[in-house]
Amino acid sequence: MPYARTTDRIRLYYEEHGQGFPLVLAYGIGGNAGMWEPNVAALSAQYRLVLWEPRGHARSDSPEDPARYTFHRWALDLRDVLDHLRIRKAYVGGLSLGGGIATRFTLLYPSRVRALTVVDSSSAAGLPLSVENIVMRARSIEVVLKEGLDAMAEFAIASNPNIAGRVNLDPKARNEIFAMYRMLAPIGYANSLRALIAMDYITDQLPKIRVPTLLVCGDEDPSLGPMKVIQKKIKGSRLVVLSPAGHFANRDQPEAFNRAVLAFLEKVDRRRLSSRGAPDEPMTRARARATLAASCVTHFLHDGFSDIVYVLLPVWAGEFRLTFAQVGLLRTAYSGGMASFQVPAGILAERWGERGLLAAGTAVTAFGFLILGLSGGFASLLLFLLLAGLGSGVQHPLSSSIVSKAYENGPRRVALGTYNFSGDLGKVVVPALVALASAVVGWRRAAPA
Repeated sequence: MPYARTTDRIRLYYEEHGQGFPLVLAYGIGGNAGMWEPNVAALSAQYRLVLWEPRGHARSDSPEDPARYTFHRWALDLRDVLDHLRIRKAYVGGLSLGGGIATRFTLLYPSRVRALTVVDSSSAAGLPLSVENIVMRARSIEVVLKEGLDAMAEFAIASNPNIAGRVNLDPKARNEIFAMYRMLAPIGYANSLRALIAMDYITDQLPKIRVPTLLVCGDEDPSLGPMKVIQKKIKGSRLVVLSPAGHFANRDQPEAFNRAVLAFLEKVDRRRLSSRGAPDEPMTRARARATLAASCVTHFLHDGFSDIVYVLLPVWAGEFRLTFAQVGLLRTAYSGGMASFQVPAGILAERWGERGLLAAGTAVTAFGFLILGLSGGFASLLLFLLLAGLGSGVQHPLSSSIVSKAYENGPRRVALGTYNFSGDLGKVVVPALVALASAVVGWRRAAPA
């Protein structure tokens, strides 16, 4: 069976169907990839359908530590699945818990989401659970851990309105519910319920979502109220209510569900394809140009700083009476520090974000060159240049990535050419200015300038 491994070493089951632009879905709490069975043929006929199971579910690992289960960690799990499959951008979504995960992923990584599909999900609204729901979930934890999975299925059918609604609409679904629970590890389900009870409230963050959003809900689903809240919060989102259907709308009304999702995605497809040659939403043309301008300024400064060293090395050699070996080490300190930090910079950017890390690296580089004027000899020069080089290590991998994302469907080659030109311009202008200033006020004042 295919598995992706997360950054905290958890195995996640996934399966793929069809070809095309990626559509990545997860099911609700206690569910599994098989619960999408009525939809696979229709969706995979047009898209690369990826069905994945969050930690604590079915064939994915179920760590015993409840602290390893949160909605944030589930959103990172989705990121790890996409990274494993080398998917940079996708249509993401899910039912119930899966919708809550996809919504939080969209908030965390908006540039990786082309469209969001949320089905029968109160957790996507991020509203506090009712007292009755909390009591029912807490009792479910007790049942699954003490009495087992079949007892849990019986309890869910009797006490969970989401499950009871499915069986009421289709009495044959009773066997389906038992089969679903039997795929679980009791500790994984219990810990998932704990994370659901302790979920973060994201209602006020929903207006930040700018990607096309489809909401699908059953008319008898208790989640219909929260889904209407999501519709009000996410500008331009569309709510489709299926009838008669409950919390398992994709199974209660599979054909209507498939039509709604495909119609939505086909509309997004047309917009995506017609926008070739211009940056796609949510990265507007103005934002793309601003991103390119900021990246060019950063590249100009970093490459300019880098070539200042060539101007100052002869000066340092004379003032501090450096040997050829020491001059070589000074040059190596800067370039070596820069080279050694490029791979770690990419790894850290995945966790902390590209823009923040790039700003921090630029500040470190500037600081390193500012304090060069305080150098008293070879050792301090070596230390300060190493520091500046480490800061510069973030620039090339991160700035070029940011520009590429901003112009993913636009004139990327022109943008990258402009970005590269800014670096070459910096190599000419900044060293020339420093050389001129050194002749007038001396290198110790010129370097900080």
